[in-house]
Amino acid sequence: MKIHKNTKLTQLQREEMYKYYHVHHIRKCNLVKRYRVSRPTIDKILHKGKNNDFSIHDSTNKRF
Repeated sequence: MKIHKNTKLTQLQREEMYKYYHVHHIRKCNLVKRYRVSRPTIDKILHKGKNNDFSIHDSTNKRF
């Protein structure tokens, strides 16, 4: 699988973050400090996690 060069979190870390937020009720600001990513990144991961999509998407352009 091709992973974007700027990816900071693995698939397992994304799943762990989702569980921390929804099961253990850890606040988003604490997740920012723990994983060292921005708040919008955490929001995006949590939003995709609702559909169980924890995969890391590559940056290939599918038009070409």
